[in-house]
Parts: sequence; structure tokens; C-alpha cells
Amino acid sequence: AHAHRSPARARLTRRHWRPRRALRARQGLSQDALAGNAGVHRSTVVRAEDGAPLHETQVRALAVALAVTPGAYLDPA
Repeated sequence: AHAHRSPARARLTRRHWRPRRALRARQGLSQDALAGNAGVHRSTVVRAEDGAPLHETQVRALAVALAVTPGAYLDPA
């Protein structure tokens, strides 16, 4: 059985990896540059692009750094 997940966590799945990476690449940003702009560690960007769960504040910071809404960052079409 799975433990109840906190609503403050956003579950990212593998299907999000390529679109999220493409969103960063379209803006000409490296993982290091995005991390610096968002005020997060590079490993957070790597984890986000790999489908790991992120805290809501991390999602918000990455979205702001990419000039998209958190929803658009979580589900880039």
C-alpha cells in the first residue's frame, strides 16, 4: 500500500521528462543556468527532468525562472 502523499508534493512522471527538458532548452538554458535563475540546486533540475517528485516551492521557482505557470511546467504539452 502507498502512504498518503502530501499535497505539497507534485508527482512528476517519466512522460514529462522530454517536454520539460525541451522547455529549458528552447530558452537556451543549461541545467546550471536554470538552477541559478530559479535559486535551486542543479540536482533539483536534474530530478525534475528525470520525473522525481518535487516540492511545490521548487516547481514554482522553476516555473518562474522559465516564465511559465507552475501548471505549464508540470504538464508541458
